[in-house]
Amino acid sequence: MKRQYTDHDVKVLKQQRQRWTAKKFGPTDNYCTCVEKFKGAKGKRISNPLYKVKKKHRSEPRTMKPHQIGFIVEHKYAPVHPHSLSHICGRSNCTKNGHLLPESLKVNNSRKRCHNELIINGKKQYKSQELSGKNKLTLSSCKHIPPCFYNMGC
Repeated sequence: MKRQYTDHDVKVLKQQRQRWTAKKFGPTDNYCTCVEKFKGAKGKRISNPLYKVKKKHRSEPRTMKPHQIGFIVEHKYAPVHPHSLSHICGRSNCTKNGHLLPESLKVNNSRKRCHNELIINGKKQYKSQELSGKNKLTLSSCKHIPPCFYNMGC
């Protein structure tokens, strides 16, 4: 099931997107765009300007995370329970369109196991200076399509 968004809704959410500061890192052909700060927000969630207007019509959430806004702006919909947005890159603050997929919660959680293994292995290699800040780590045992990866750096 999907929560659909109109062109006007997308325009409103694009204005929210202009309020964040993001950093790009990883290989130039597949970098992550990670939100570092959001003007006017204290945590990782952002007030949803569509909440009061649309909550009766489509169960609009009161707050959203930056990756949710980025996905809606690109696709004009948001997945709803039991689906969520999976980060194939393993970065929860990444908003890059190609790094976000609507998947079941079960698949999303199974990706977390791959990412945890990539992060543990990557930190060991990174500390031993086997990796530079531009490396993309992959896991040969990953069975997901598309496969999980993790961009080092940041």
